[in-house]
Amino acid sequence: MNFELNEEERKFEEALSRFLHKSGYPDRACEVQLEKDFERGLYTEMCSLGFLFPDIPEEAGGGGLPSSFSVIPFRLLGKYLFPSPALDSYIALSLMSQDERLRGTARETCGGAKMFSTAISGEEPAEGKRKGGKIRVRSGEKFAFYAGDADGLVVDVLLDGGRVPLLLLKGEYEAERIETMSDGQTYAVRCDAECSEERILGNSEDLDSALCRMWMLSSAEMLGMAEGAFERAVAYSNERIQFSRTIGSFQAVRHMLADDYMNIRGCGFMVHEAAYLCGIGAEDWKGASALAFLMAEETSEAAAKNSHQVHGAMGFTTEMPIHLYYKRAKSIGKSRGDRRAIEETILAHWNGPLWIKEEDVK
Repeated sequence: MNFELNEEERKFEEALSRFLHKSGYPDRACEVQLEKDFERGLYTEMCSLGFLFPDIPEEAGGGGLPSSFSVIPFRLLGKYLFPSPALDSYIALSLMSQDERLRGTARETCGGAKMFSTAISGEEPAEGKRKGGKIRVRSGEKFAFYAGDADGLVVDVLLDGGRVPLLLLKGEYEAERIETMSDGQTYAVRCDAECSEERILGNSEDLDSALCRMWMLSSAEMLGMAEGAFERAVAYSNERIQFSRTIGSFQAVRHMLADDYMNIRGCGFMVHEAAYLCGIGAEDWKGASALAFLMAEETSEAAAKNSHQVHGAMGFTTEMPIHLYYKRAKSIGKSRGDRRAIEETILAHWNGPLWIKEEDVK
């Protein structure tokens, strides 16, 4: 199975790459980290141009591009270190687009007029109780990105013995900014509020699918980080002179970069396979997404570490964006998924790669 980009996907990738490069990323990411913010205007422009949510259905209801498109913007967001609430908004958007009553909000989200955060991680859910046609939602401290500026928050709620996704609007939850190693806006969120039953965005299966889609897109973002760190390491190894030759000519450096290249290629196949399986509605797309997440987590951290090695002490300075690749990859890997839930999903839903046919195994 060939997962190379087709002509349409390649043009889309080139257009978004030019946009981010023209905006000064990834070097601008260092300044954004010091400001502890993200560029809302630039994010909105990317949304309005259709860069961030290419496979969300037209009119937020049906007939959009296939899911294989979705990995491209998130991979490039990781490669260019563009901090944004795109992933959280995408998960909320994919849930809202299934509800006719929320189509208007979904369209606004596609255009960047609204943005959302999520507190879905597979860990302890919020508690929900039905009362007089409303739902009382209570939650202890949960972890979320960009919740302070978000228009709403999607949480997983334990209701009637099952877990469901529920939408809380701004003012119905508390968001306290906390400091972490990540350069993104990180919040501890709590809620104790009542809301309409209409805020339920689906059933437990929809919640499970949203979590797996989050793993798939997070894996694409971490893959992009690995690519960005690797490309910088290759470029620097061809510039840095030591003992009258470039350090890229040394065998130890070449072996290190060769390993990174092979890992990135293999991880890329896994990420695109997960997106492809999701797009065609295959039964094992959830297992593929979980496996892609684990592979991307290891690949991105290894590529960032090796890029530090190639750059030497210079790579650890805050003037260069290398440290951001490592910090963000580490942050996403630890905050976006519960290890046990990921492994259980792989065991339950993964049947092996597409190129292994059942008759070949017999």
